[in-house]
Amino acid sequence: MFKVNRLYKKLGKREILNGITTTFYDNGVSVIVGINGAGKTTFLDTIVGILKKDGGSIELNGFTPENKKFKEQVFYIPSDFYLPEYMTAKEYSKFILNHYPNSKYSIFLQCAKWLEIDKYLNKTIETYSYGMKKKIQLAIMAASDVSLILVDEVFNGLDFETSILVQKMLSELGKKKKVIIVSHEPSILKTFPTDIRLMKNGKIVEVSGTAEEIVEKIKKEGNLYSKLQKMEKYF
Repeated sequence: MFKVNRLYKKLGKREILNGITTTFYDNGVSVIVGINGAGKTTFLDTIVGILKKDGGSIELNGFTPENKKFKEQVFYIPSDFYLPEYMTAKEYSKFILNHYPNSKYSIFLQCAKWLEIDKYLNKTIETYSYGMKKKIQLAIMAASDVSLILVDEVFNGLDFETSILVQKMLSELGKKKKVIIVSHEPSILKTFPTDIRLMKNGKIVEVSGTAEEIVEKIKKEGNLYSKLQKMEKYF
């Protein structure tokens, strides 16, 4: 089980995470949505330690982020990522998977084939497009065999066919693992409607309703609703 209790984080003088308390069970796909600037990426970065929390606790299966066991159970694909361009994709994948005790390289190779990058594994990453780099991350994610998968705007830069494959991949992984998707795409709500959570005012709350109803709730956050009304009158 993944638990967050009274998690606080400030960036400068602005409090981004305002005592978040939430629990995620051992499997299934959860989606966190919210307007830009709500703190979704900050939440993920704080979980994995990219940002240092200002208060509260984070726990996965009894382990905290400072523990090696925690790190071995979490895989994170951020929205902005850097891959060492001097390495080949094969070298990079083996380097990363070596940090995960239960990883299976055979799964990486199979996913690379499905994502149609298997012919490029011996090429250096500097020759890869943005979409190909993301595919490498996704194949490594699938092969890592961790308990908790975190992905931030994972469908950015992917073509239509790949997006469908990745949706299926995350759905299958969610049958045995916990997958948390952070997204601003309304269509994701229709794909993964079971557990949708809204980030607002530095907190996370569970929301219910159809994808359309949830989108309408999000529209009322911040100054988005005001902008939509003004646009309607303007045009």
